[in-house]
Amino acid sequence: MYREQRITVVIPCYNEERGLPRVLAKIPAEVDEILVLDNRSSDRTVEVALRDPRVRVVQHPVNLGYGGSYLRGLPMASGDVLVTTDGDGTYPVEDALQLVDALLDRGLDFVSASRFPLANPGCMTARNQFGNAVLNFLVRVVYGLKLRDAQTGMWAFRKRVLDRLDLHNTGMAFSNEIKIEAFGRRDVAAAEIPIRYAERIGESKLYPFTDGVRMAAFLLSRRLLGPRRANGADPLPAEASRVITAAERAAGAGV
Repeated sequence: MYREQRITVVIPCYNEERGLPRVLAKIPAEVDEILVLDNRSSDRTVEVALRDPRVRVVQHPVNLGYGGSYLRGLPMASGDVLVTTDGDGTYPVEDALQLVDALLDRGLDFVSASRFPLANPGCMTARNQFGNAVLNFLVRVVYGLKLRDAQTGMWAFRKRVLDRLDLHNTGMAFSNEIKIEAFGRRDVAAAEIPIRYAERIGESKLYPFTDGVRMAAFLLSRRLLGPRRANGADPLPAEASRVITAAERAAGAGV
């Protein structure tokens, strides 16, 4: 147990069989649990994930979307501190304990890992850099939060803080929403720290224009309508997600 805290790394995945092995190999040995949130992948993501004995796969009944996968999966983590990353190798998961150290040493509840300024500008297209700049501008103007990177997918936070965050968005804007909540609440101590960012492995699941427009619309509607009414997405299905472990799969209980 790292510094008397049980650590879970949480990875939302949809068809990440190419990048996931490299991500899993870089996760520090001190991490107690790896929770892979599978959004009904059609490739070998689940099989690849279960090669690591620390992995528990949360398999959703349907593709719940980026935010929906987190909304359903985060409460299922067993760790005291949760660190999120993607399955495509873009975030430095090998530095997960540095985020945990920052969280614990500074007495924080939430740490957001900022990709900007980019150490290697070539790892992100100019179009995506522009889109991020626009969304960061909206977060600053509409919510008064001076964040360098409101869209980053890597965070470290104490699991108990989830009960304080009013989270509803099931799409890509969940990344905006969790930071708006964490940095906008007086009862949550939050900070940004810089990280290295790399070029992704495999096909991108992001549709820059469509997702960018949706995130911008969400930022505006959330301010006008409030967290619950601004979501605009279908509610999560009543059918439960199921947990698969390597032992269960070996015994023939998995998919």
